[in-house]
Amino acid sequence: MQYKLEYPTLDSRRGKYNTVVLITNPLSWKPKALDYLNARHRAVIDEVAYAQSGKLYTHMYWVNEPKRFILAYQLFYNKLFSFDWLHKNEDRHNIVVSADCCLTLVQYHNHKLIAYSRSTDMRNGYFSDRLLLNLLAEHITQDRPDCRVDLIEWHIAIPHIYEKQDGVARLLEETTET
Repeated sequence: MQYKLEYPTLDSRRGKYNTVVLITNPLSWKPKALDYLNARHRAVIDEVAYAQSGKLYTHMYWVNEPKRFILAYQLFYNKLFSFDWLHKNEDRHNIVVSADCCLTLVQYHNHKLIAYSRSTDMRNGYFSDRLLLNLLAEHITQDRPDCRVDLIEWHIAIPHIYEKQDGVARLLEETTET
């Protein structure tokens, strides 16, 4: 993914960051199956499984995260992978939304999975969210062949990078959010 850094540096609950301009936005690709032997792919697969079992808080991505964020993502992932929202291929109301999640909206229409992220950490969350979209497309195609996914289109509203580059961005300790 190519991007250009923008200034000024801004503050967030997770530390200082800069927004970036993506060379291509929205991103568009044909879905690819995840490699169950790849560590990052496995982490995303496990993240969804942990959410489905009500234990997302025990997944490595969610250590020390506020309970309300964990519950929001758990609910979002459970809704996405339940397919309760996925009706007919031609329906325009095949949609799941969560204002609390960085990957905010997922919609399906006519063999296309459309996603919108309100915010994306381009050094970390970007890679996991892209894999999550591929995993969702894989499951939809497998479980609902009438709604196979031929294309994924991902709109990223506020792509950014954190100044601190030591893995998953965590809330700063001085935050009072729980």
